[in-house]
Amino acid sequence: MSNYKGPFIGIAGIISQKQIKTIVAKINPDTILGAYIEYRCVMAGILVNSETLAGKIIKDKRKNRFPDVNQLSEIFLNHPKILNVVNFYTMDQENLLKDMLEIAKLGGENLNGLQLNITWPDTKTIREYKKKFPNHIIILEFDRDILRENSPDSLANKIFGKYEGLVDYIVLGLGEEGISLYVNETAKYLRAIQKKTEIGLAVTGNIGPGNLLDEITILLKSKGFKDLSFSADFGLLNSEGGLDMKKMAQYLRGANQSTTSYHRVKIS
Repeated sequence: MSNYKGPFIGIAGIISQKQIKTIVAKINPDTILGAYIEYRCVMAGILVNSETLAGKIIKDKRKNRFPDVNQLSEIFLNHPKILNVVNFYTMDQENLLKDMLEIAKLGGENLNGLQLNITWPDTKTIREYKKKFPNHIIILEFDRDILRENSPDSLANKIFGKYEGLVDYIVLGLGEEGISLYVNETAKYLRAIQKKTEIGLAVTGNIGPGNLLDEITILLKSKGFKDLSFSADFGLLNSEGGLDMKKMAQYLRGANQSTTSYHRVKIS
């Protein structure tokens, strides 16, 4: 059974509840900003990798994007229009289920699901996880290497055969270069997957204020993917490698303009 929550606007690299509260201030009708969200939710993504899950403290610039995993439950905020997600990066298929269950434990009751940044995760692993957390969403990201190795139809057939009814969203991760050079190519993959499956679709990459939102608009409107989700990561970073809150606010306003008029996020 799918836990698809509808299209989202994603922000990855959250490290504090204060940041999520800032997002809520932009979409909550009860705030003085008077902004609200109608059709889309906002995915608040916390980055975790196999090293930080094992307790390693990152000391370079990435420390501003990877919080202490023991604080996950304190960061997530219960709000009807916020999807609290852990974006998990790992190469270790063998211990994936154990790691997923550990993340769920650390994430606490406000965790809504996991995004797995791992190549072709085992379906048995996902099924076992969903037995324990049937209400959690599962998002899979496929990077450009996988797109290069598969034609649109080939990728769609593989996704359908392995993950239909098991995974809630497929994200095409297009790297730091984003999608500006790949709008038509991206649309071909999205169209093939859309025709073959009922899994929600998303794109991610170097999306940010004034950067690639025109391309998102093309995909949403001209290419007809009105329910396409999209998530920003690299495009919202500051010079210290962390989430720039001003860029985040500008991104939300830009996302408002990119979404279709009848599926629009209203941002002050």
